[in-house]
Amino acid sequence: MFRSLAAALICVITCIVCMAARPALAGPFALHVEAGEVDRKLCPVTVELKVPGELTLDEINAWAKPGAALSPGNIPVHVEPVKNADGKVASARLYWVESALKAGEKKVYKIGGWALDAVPAGFQFEDTETTRDLKQGQRSIWRHDVLKYDPAKHVETFKHFHQVYGFHDDGLITQGIGGKQFPHHRGLYMGWNKTGAGGKNYDTWHCSNGVALKHRGFASERDMLGYVVSRSASVADWTGGDGKVIVVESREVTTWNIAPGVTAMDFAFKLTAGEGAGGDVKLDGDPQHAGFQFRAAGEVGDGKAKYVRPVSAKDKGGDVWADCEWVVATFKIKGKPYAVAHFDHPANPGTDTNQTVYSTRNYGRFGAFAKLDLKKDQPLAFSYRVLVLDGEKFPEQSTEHFQALHDAWTKPVKVTIGPGQ
Repeated sequence: MFRSLAAALICVITCIVCMAARPALAGPFALHVEAGEVDRKLCPVTVELKVPGELTLDEINAWAKPGAALSPGNIPVHVEPVKNADGKVASARLYWVESALKAGEKKVYKIGGWALDAVPAGFQFEDTETTRDLKQGQRSIWRHDVLKYDPAKHVETFKHFHQVYGFHDDGLITQGIGGKQFPHHRGLYMGWNKTGAGGKNYDTWHCSNGVALKHRGFASERDMLGYVVSRSASVADWTGGDGKVIVVESREVTTWNIAPGVTAMDFAFKLTAGEGAGGDVKLDGDPQHAGFQFRAAGEVGDGKAKYVRPVSAKDKGGDVWADCEWVVATFKIKGKPYAVAHFDHPANPGTDTNQTVYSTRNYGRFGAFAKLDLKKDQPLAFSYRVLVLDGEKFPEQSTEHFQALHDAWTKPVKVTIGPGQ
């Protein structure tokens, strides 16, 4: 079954398309979708529709409702109004999952066939003072630990991070607070052990000497919940022991409803030099202690994680791999097999200049790293894809399979606007 999804499982696409000579989206038109050179199955698609004139809320709200679908096929679609700098709705972003699209195949969809009478359970947030859980129905997908920083409990509260739930009522499959092996490793987290600013070094990886990555709050205006897709947005301050803000981190996690046994998360980061940096920031360190990384639960320790890497990957020693676009870790949690893919985007800072490397430890800590300069008033933006797969449902582990998944993500389908039928 896993091989049948090769070439395009979870290929999230962002296409910016325009409607010619139409002042609004109210009239008949169609989405023309082209697969390109890759077979695609269970493939998420994101399309932003822009028009010469501004849209009204009434026009967009006619679509942005539960039960919206594309036809033919009654494909569930999520419609998100997009506002311009003046706060007016200027476009619409559509999200859906393409069930099957063969290489070279084209499809045409109409928008407005609202044929879904009963809308299944959608994504929802469950918030506490210290956590945000994303759920769909009764199933928990991920957890964002957002403990308020307390200097008296520095180790417990020095960073915010994401964790991932398993598929078999086995709880969280990532290491959280109190991990016995390298306790600063926590779920999905970002940092550089040599974060330089103003002639000082701040260790935003180990968070020593009072350094902390403090969750400031959720950006509710960017949050999104639906049946097809969800988005959670947050802001955090990376501070020194003196409390000065060295880096401001914006984080958005877009999660897709793909299929049972698949958790698909797209992480978008923006790092901005903070006022406390006094200018530029140097993001430095080494591959084992910097970048955006994943840490599996403690039971994966003692060499139980195995890795799949691209054919191009070059072993640089110390479990560091160059010319490596992605890695996949395989391990078991409570006897159940998992595969976790960490995909790096070719446009990421450092990757665009062939400097990014991956570090892969056999206890289940792995991720991408590059030495970077964060210039004042010039933020750095990063995109990553993390796939968590139930190894019982999807046992395929070949290099060719995961390379196809990565290629499908970075080589999206083509979507254009044309006349309706």
